[in-house]
Amino acid sequence: MAGSTTRIPSAPAKFNNYINSTDDDAQSTTAPTVQTRFGWTDPEVAAWHSRRIYWRDTLYPKYGDKTKSTPAVKKAVKLFIKNFKNTNNPLLNRAAASPGSTSDDEVLYNFKKERAPAHHQTERMTAAVYALLKAIGGGEVIIRARTETDATRSRIPKELGADSVQIAYRVGTAPANEDDGTLKEISTRAKFTLSCGTSTSPRKLYIFLRWYNTKNPKIAGPWCAMITIDLL
Repeated sequence: MAGSTTRIPSAPAKFNNYINSTDDDAQSTTAPTVQTRFGWTDPEVAAWHSRRIYWRDTLYPKYGDKTKSTPAVKKAVKLFIKNFKNTNNPLLNRAAASPGSTSDDEVLYNFKKERAPAHHQTERMTAAVYALLKAIGGGEVIIRARTETDATRSRIPKELGADSVQIAYRVGTAPANEDDGTLKEISTRAKFTLSCGTSTSPRKLYIFLRWYNTKNPKIAGPWCAMITIDLL
């Protein structure tokens, strides 16, 4: 989709949602930022933001006000969107080509990553899963999986060959390893809920995680160190 003009909506209401949601993301300082993921420069991010501010605070309110939405205002809105597309589609081309962009970015910014030609990966993944677990009651645990470089951002690292995360777990007594009487499950989401059943007595969950590929299990990554959490 390189050079596409359809990524950025033309309809004012849809464009309003697009420019506000993408700028919220671009202004986030949570690592990895768009400067890291897309290779955008600080001036480029600042320019995106300044256009959003003008649109949000000046132009779009006039467009939405029937008493002020004159033909001249409507023409200005159409021209603003056209110019925004012309200016920022090259940035989206770079984002689509960047190895750091994610599937979430594809949805938010409305682009398709430029992927390398398909090949059959033979080497095992080496990255470990970094996980955050939270017991929420009823024997349920929210699990967030990420890579070491993703800070707090939960995601499946498709660029490493993963399409899912595999877990091996046991409730009650600690297993000696990931194969010691554990149950194994696969999630295609980086954030998911594990249901361990309810009980009136205190229990612990023991769990291992690793990156996994459902179509090519032989390249599965290493199991992380066992994590223990009290069930509520």
